[in-house]
Amino acid sequence: MDTKLTSRSHQLLLPTPESSLFCRILEYVPTELSQKPLGKLYIVAEIASPSQDSKEVGENLIESIKTEYYKDPARDVLESFESALQKANETLADLTENDKTDWLGKLHVIIAVLSNDTLHIAQAGHAEAYLARGEQIVKISEGLTETADEEKPQPLKTFENIASGNVEEGDRVIISTPELFYHVSLEELRRGTADKSPKDASEEIKQKLASEEGIGNLAALFIEITTEDKLAAEPLEAVTPKITPAEETVSDLKKDTATFADKTKSTFKSATSFLQSRFKQKEEPVELETEKSPTTTSAVPTPEPEISQKPSQLSAKAKSALGSVTSFIGKLKNSSLNQNRFFLGTVVVLILVLLVTGTILFFQGKSESAQKTYHDKLVAAQEKAKAANDALIYKNEIKARQLLAESSALIDEILASKYYHNEANKLKSEIQVILDKVNKITRPTPKTLADFSTIPDLKTLGTLMYLDQYLYTFNPDNSAVFRTAIAKPKAETAIESSLTISKLKCGTVMRDKSILIFESENNNIYEYNLENGKLEKKELDGGGTFAKAKAMATYFSYLYLLDPTQNQIFKYSRTLTGYGKGAEYITDETIDIKNAVSLAIDGNVYILNKSGEIIKLLKGKKDTFDTADLPTPLKNPTVIFTDPNTKYVYILDNGNSRVMVLSTKGEFIAQYLSDTLKDATGLYVNEETNKAYFTSDKKIYQFSITHNK
Repeated sequence: MDTKLTSRSHQLLLPTPESSLFCRILEYVPTELSQKPLGKLYIVAEIASPSQDSKEVGENLIESIKTEYYKDPARDVLESFESALQKANETLADLTENDKTDWLGKLHVIIAVLSNDTLHIAQAGHAEAYLARGEQIVKISEGLTETADEEKPQPLKTFENIASGNVEEGDRVIISTPELFYHVSLEELRRGTADKSPKDASEEIKQKLASEEGIGNLAALFIEITTEDKLAAEPLEAVTPKITPAEETVSDLKKDTATFADKTKSTFKSATSFLQSRFKQKEEPVELETEKSPTTTSAVPTPEPEISQKPSQLSAKAKSALGSVTSFIGKLKNSSLNQNRFFLGTVVVLILVLLVTGTILFFQGKSESAQKTYHDKLVAAQEKAKAANDALIYKNEIKARQLLAESSALIDEILASKYYHNEANKLKSEIQVILDKVNKITRPTPKTLADFSTIPDLKTLGTLMYLDQYLYTFNPDNSAVFRTAIAKPKAETAIESSLTISKLKCGTVMRDKSILIFESENNNIYEYNLENGKLEKKELDGGGTFAKAKAMATYFSYLYLLDPTQNQIFKYSRTLTGYGKGAEYITDETIDIKNAVSLAIDGNVYILNKSGEIIKLLKGKKDTFDTADLPTPLKNPTVIFTDPNTKYVYILDNGNSRVMVLSTKGEFIAQYLSDTLKDATGLYVNEETNKAYFTSDKKIYQFSITHNK
């Protein structure tokens, strides 16, 4: 007589104070005799949206599944399951038509049906289901739903695939919303559920989560496959002693993985696609028996085999070798040939062989133990990288960065060993991709627009300015001005160096007047008029000298000079003959710009300090500009750029070889990294064409920006 299987379960539900988020668990055990052949129904669901409609959508979804599944006891289990999922899709479609759409892309559900030894599961979103057997744990919801976000989610295709298979006595099934896997690795999950009742497993995981920060809504269900006889024999409140890792024996830790793989291959025999379209599976399809549909896939990926030879086997080989040599020595003692030096020499050689063999076996055992350790580290690093990628779905960038840092630390340990270098380097590259995504990094390859290296005595280029389809810059060692057309790039000298003009140190553009403005090292102001192509010196009306500018900017017909030596910005109005007397712009005495390096104006005034601090001013007083969310601090920045035609604020951050993009309130938007930016001296961004330009060494470079699209 076959042993009749049953199950017991325990819930873990951790709602956050934001009760508007829907997070539920349903366990339904039919009491009506006619429904019992359909087995037990489990649903774990979350809608990661604070919308007021979330509760209505979630509860309607769960109720429609349960009602439809047990509606017709004459149907078999799989037919009822398919009908329930079809009803779920229709329910979601109806809700969407009634303008309840906030759930789209934010619904995470696992639906499971257990009837004796057969388990069927369906999935939506990023909820997951795992099967733990012995010392192994595998994902059985793999490939049931498409992970990529669709531009236009289709409610009628929310549930498309079913994975079906058999379970065995002692199996543990864990189904959960995504939050669990951000904080608990698969190894921790396996250990936390091994040889424990669902209640004890749930409590142990809950205790671990208590030490974690930033726990969001979480719903998890722990199911144990057992027999009715065992369940009946246990007391009502069974207490399972918890086994610590130190109490586990080596043989317990090293059960035969290959056997587990073979069993789990045959356990989940079919995956049924019951709607018209079917998501492409991540794993290669495995040819298995089909229950309902001609299209099948394996629900459980085969785990990687562990090291085949165990330390205990090595020890047995050493004992066997020792026994053989001892026996041979005994025979020699009883032989008349024991006086023969040749045979005595043979004995010595055999003893040496034994010692060498024993040593080799000993170190081989140690090597395999070390290999197993680094294999586990590699698996843990992979799991953390995956959890980080999943965390990004919820825009939990802080958690993603933490997980990636932990994964990177494990990879560094692996690379410091002699094992798994190829796998670790591959994972390191994958982590870099995720890190770039977390930190909004683009790595452009700047293209040379114009090369001025043939100009004599040119060491570097100065400020970069744009006027009338040309980019302008200058030689900081004299008064020469250069330019290149953007449409037809060509390095040109716009103004030859003059002995009557001292070195130029900074420049800006007054677009309304179609002029370039420069200040020389002796604090004289010069204007370059496109019509006559000459640098003309300008004076202050009424006499006097201009401020000693570190940087300069314009706003309409006003010229602003940044003078760190006086901890001030001076504002000058342009007149017919020159400029009016300068006025102090900063009225807040607490503002410190003694280490300022750059200035930009879009209506507000932005000052960049050498330390990386950015000060935003409005009418001479400090305004809010919060850069607290930068992924990494600014390091030796040199240029800040924005203007009235620009939506964002751009920072040339030489110390980090990047251009940082911020909102006008200081929010982090994006960053562009290139080694060429390390020595850049000028920056201009044209958001209309989505191009950025910078000077570095003796060239003007360009690259495309993507954050503005």
